Amino acid sequence: MSQGLQERGALAHLSNGFRVALSRPRVVICLLALSLFSALPVAVPVYHSASAALGRFSLLGNSLDLLVSAPRWVLDAWSHPDELLKSSTQALMAPLLLMTSLFGLLVTAGWMVCALEGKGRHALSTFFEGGGHWFFPFLRTWIFGLGLYALHTWVIWGTPGDWVVEQFLPDGESTRVDSENTGRWITNIREIIFLVALLKIEIILDLARACMVVRESRSALGGFLRAIGIWIRCFPRIFRLVGVGYALEALWIAGSLSVVSWQSWPMVSLIFLLPFGRIVCRSARLCGLATFVREQIRQKNQKHTPLPDVLSEAPFVDGTAWGEPAEDPKTLP
Repeated sequence: MSQGLQERGALAHLSNGFRVALSRPRVVICLLALSLFSALPVAVPVYHSASAALGRFSLLGNSLDLLVSAPRWVLDAWSHPDELLKSSTQALMAPLLLMTSLFGLLVTAGWMVCALEGKGRHALSTFFEGGGHWFFPFLRTWIFGLGLYALHTWVIWGTPGDWVVEQFLPDGESTRVDSENTGRWITNIREIIFLVALLKIEIILDLARACMVVRESRSALGGFLRAIGIWIRCFPRIFRLVGVGYALEALWIAGSLSVVSWQSWPMVSLIFLLPFGRIVCRSARLCGLATFVREQIRQKNQKHTPLPDVLSEAPFVDGTAWGEPAEDPKTLP
């Protein structure tokens, strides 16, 4: 295989994504600060309410143990009297989730541009300029993704899914089967299929965005079709790249919780540790997908339009195959 067609492993793209993310600390710190500030409208009133209602129970153990293993009646004693807090929090959550989802499009575009352009320019300017340039094309993929998520949810939990379940359960009710384990297993399998399909849609949407950035195309439909082609051709490598990225993120979360518990660190340290790990791991996945897609597109172009290493014959005078070669002045009489 020629040098231009050599493939890098999926883990090599992921490790390069970590290098891109960690070599831009100002971008990571900026995203960390934005994630913390975006949570304040909900976190601050909930914190003050919890401090007032649960402060007297803090002597039962440290704050992390109280959060994980507190008796149900303790939390009920806090939630029932404060109905206003619940309604106000629910009213704030919807616009905050929408805002963070849309801001995620800018973050996705920024990291992909940083991964493809290198470190020649200022990191923050490259990040936000790329995010702003690709925000509205990515917004079309976001709207397209909403339809895919809705269709997927209807297929799994709507009429088609209910019909499939009825083939294994009487009237689709897990309580009417002969074995309780059978009903539980069928329900669990249905939930697993739903989550795996959600992950697949998210990966294909990220691949579509990477195709748009690499090819400098603003067509969301074209990027989606190319992403499906890359997914079909390279499914094992893509799944390995994304799966290892999610596994590392899960290990970071578990490790952070363990360290805070064992070392008796203040619980506020999790406010910085958990978002930091998520930002870096997600950035590495996005950068890895961007470089992976660029590699696939370059390989496809080279296979379809091979270029000779050495010209087999001298160029013609008039640039066509019918031109006659020029006379050598030394051979003229």
